[in-house]
Amino acid sequence: MTNSELLSALSGMMDDKLQPLKDDVQILKEEAKEIREDTEELKKDVKVLKEEVKEIREDTEALKKDVKILKEEVKEIREDTEVLKKDVEHIDDAVQILKDGILVLNLKMENDISPRLHTIEECYTSTFYRYRDGIVQLDKMQTDVDVLKSVVRDHSQKMQKI
Repeated sequence: MTNSELLSALSGMMDDKLQPLKDDVQILKEEAKEIREDTEELKKDVKVLKEEVKEIREDTEALKKDVKILKEEVKEIREDTEVLKKDVEHIDDAVQILKDGILVLNLKMENDISPRLHTIEECYTSTFYRYRDGIVQLDKMQTDVDVLKSVVRDHSQKMQKI
């Protein structure tokens, strides 16, 4: 065998032996390509996720600020409520004092003022009837006096003529 035949035989043998390796390398290249594509897709997904996480963080920060403001407002409302409760207690006390005062006034009216008013009313009523009757009598007396004056005048004139 000549060198070139030997080389050719060796080359054929090597090709036969290397073919499975070449096939495996080709498969590995295809798998590497798929992995690269998957990696690119994953990178895109990670980028989208990072953006979404960033938005979520921003939203969370905004929510934290809102919650802080709400907590402050709730605190103010609680303080105002406490003040209102104290005011209501004072008002309740004042109302009770007023009720007690009204009760005292009602008792005073019932026991002291009403009987006095009743007495004044009775005096006024009896005085009214007396004055009314007196006025009627006075009117009659005035009429009688007028008649008497007239009679006396007539008699005086007649007496002067006599």
